[in-house]
Amino acid sequence: MGIIRRSLIRIPAFYNCFGWKGVALIFRLKYTGAKLVRFNYPKRFRHPLYLRKGSSDFPIFESVMVQRCYDINYNINGKCSPEIIFDCGANIGLATIFYANRFPNAKIIAVEPEPANFELLKKNTAPYPNIRLYQAGLWNKPASLKIEDQGYGAWGFMVSEAPEGSPGAIKAVSIPELMRQQVFEKIDILKIDIEGSEKELFESGYDAWLPKVKTLIIELHDRMREGAALSFFKALTKYNFRLAVKGENLICFMK
Repeated sequence: MGIIRRSLIRIPAFYNCFGWKGVALIFRLKYTGAKLVRFNYPKRFRHPLYLRKGSSDFPIFESVMVQRCYDINYNINGKCSPEIIFDCGANIGLATIFYANRFPNAKIIAVEPEPANFELLKKNTAPYPNIRLYQAGLWNKPASLKIEDQGYGAWGFMVSEAPEGSPGAIKAVSIPELMRQQVFEKIDILKIDIEGSEKELFESGYDAWLPKVKTLIIELHDRMREGAALSFFKALTKYNFRLAVKGENLICFMK
């Protein structure tokens, strides 16, 4: 299927969401010379956001903002007003922005390890005072990590452990560490999209934080790190939860 035909197929969905601004965004990202495209739609976002041309930003935008993969009924303790949200694997911040606009009073933590993604995450979320950023890889213990490009593009950078002090090494951060630093006793929404690191995350240490999560949204990446799904489901067998599916995400409502 050619580029033009794929773009034409997307037009009705983008028009329904954003009118002619959405249609213009498709063609600006495909055919203009600008490397960074600004998109402003005050009816949905309080502040403009930015996407990189010729990157994975466009399909992520389509998934989050057009297909609305995180637009679910967050009925937490009989109310739909989460106070604490973690976006782990935030990429350039599109899910973070979705949550910041849907739940403007929530405190949001966004974690992203890859430097170029993190720079655009900072730019996209700068106008939102309720968002705190961490440039780190989510892990189950203190460690140094290295970023690996396995050819999946900017939305598929993976991390693995590396000797401390290795060139280009980044810090690992755990969920309990984030909770301690922010003085949080619970997490109302925990979104995890960490390109296979869920294998390590759910291998050990999860008992310290998983019982404190109300709603868990996760995309599993067995195709990238074998055993990721097994690790996740094995951990969840200890807990009572209700499972739903939306797109590529599993949604666990913890009881």
